[in-house]
Amino acid sequence: MSLSNPSQLVLRSELMFSGRRVLLVGAPADRLAAELPADHVALWHWEQGHHRHALQQGWHSHFGVAPPADTFDAVLVFMPKAKARLQAVLAVLPAVLGAGAAVYLVGEKREGVDSAGKYLQALGDGARKIDRARHCVLWELRPKAGLAAQAMTPRCQTMSVAGLPLSVCSMPGVFSEGRLDEGTALLLQHLPELADGPVLDFACGSGVIGAYILKRQPHLVLTALDCDAFALAATEATLSENSQQAAVLASDGLEALQGQRFASIVTNPPFHDGMRTDMSMSDGFIRGMSRHLQAGGELWLVANRFLPYAEALQASFKTVRVAAETGKFVVYHALKGA
Repeated sequence: MSLSNPSQLVLRSELMFSGRRVLLVGAPADRLAAELPADHVALWHWEQGHHRHALQQGWHSHFGVAPPADTFDAVLVFMPKAKARLQAVLAVLPAVLGAGAAVYLVGEKREGVDSAGKYLQALGDGARKIDRARHCVLWELRPKAGLAAQAMTPRCQTMSVAGLPLSVCSMPGVFSEGRLDEGTALLLQHLPELADGPVLDFACGSGVIGAYILKRQPHLVLTALDCDAFALAATEATLSENSQQAAVLASDGLEALQGQRFASIVTNPPFHDGMRTDMSMSDGFIRGMSRHLQAGGELWLVANRFLPYAEALQASFKTVRVAAETGKFVVYHALKGA
């Protein structure tokens, strides 16, 4: 299990954590928690795969949009890809800071960590860079005393979604925060009424796809799934705002479904992992369709035109057609064989 570049940079200053109670926030799935010479190490994750990895190692890991109910001498935040999430995470940290605690921020320069000291100012003055190597930077800050934690709450707004009014909620760092993205809009404009039977909203994000389906067909049984705790919180809020109900599951890929089969799956799947394009999650999702679609079931999927979904779909489905397309996006409709 190799160490990420940010984790390697942290270990250059490992003595700062010696004998302390340390919280790692948004840490990668590496062995840093085992390498730190701390008295106690806990992890706060919002990515289900990283949380699962930590539990498999026997570490103390907490999954959700709020930190664990505990106090720490040092908090080490790994730079998230969304600056809005960094701000939200820093705003809740006073809830876990013990007297004299220090806050550290580490990440790669390409993620914007080199100029991220301005975000630390919300906790106090005096943020300083204490190390840099491997294209990464490590910041340190001693927060001012008496700070109040700010709870993260969804922001909801009413918008027109394919001609229907919906209240859509967002959380920091969730895809298409505060707006309806172009790809999802195209998908829902061309989505017909679905066949009776259970429906899966895969990579549910803000929950807009599932809420739209239930708005049109309230009798359908919906499952919404995502790997990100902030997305799940946004989806739950969106469903609640529209007086709808669904099973909302945290899952790394499709693992949480445990053999469930659906009449329909509707998705705008992710293709980014941090700063990189990553097709592995979506490719695996397509290859696993037969396990989670009923015979004759259908998949509705929207993707950027440059992504090579067509070949993967044709290898796994009886029929595949392009239901709609623009210069940027393609909506695929695929049917599983009997």
